[in-house]
Amino acid sequence: MSIDSINDEIRATRRRLAAQFDNNLRAIIEDLRERQKTDGRTYITRQPRLIGKKADEQTDAPAPKSPPAPS
Repeated sequence: MSIDSINDEIRATRRRLAAQFDNNLRAIIEDLRERQKTDGRTYITRQPRLIGKKADEQTDAPAPKSPPAPS
């Protein structure tokens, strides 16, 4: 199987799901979670990692000013 055929299969699946759920991403995800509950596998959900500043980024730039509060 070539890389192009893998990409074509992924795109076809994405188009099929979009058509099945009327392009509603929430409905697609909800269906996926329901199928995960019944397929017998163990799934792990992790908290997203926060991205911090890298050591090589400038850290001495002034913070952006917030707009003045209305009176």
